[in-house]
Amino acid sequence: MSATLTLHEAREILRRAVEKAKEVAWISAYAVVDEGGNVIAISRMDDAPAAAAALARSKAYLAAVTGRNSASFSTRMDAHPVRFDGYQSILPRPLFPGPGA
Repeated sequence: MSATLTLHEAREILRRAVEKAKEVAWISAYAVVDEGGNVIAISRMDDAPAAAAALARSKAYLAAVTGRNSASFSTRMDAHPVRFDGYQSILPRPLFPGPGA
């Protein structure tokens, strides 16, 4: 069993993500979730689109519950669209299998 991530640790992860985003001129949102995909902390940068937070939450949820990063999951689901439909029908939250989580 993995150690529980604290709010302080989650906020530190977000701080580093935003710092890196500024370094590479990427405006977005970032979410840190627990092993069940529940949000611990989320941050949307200034000027990021409103949908960015929902996309970050969805990608982080998907990575947590599948145990795979969202880019590799996306590649697998592109090859198996019926399987992706199955994931969408059984998982309780919206899925966005794009890269970034």
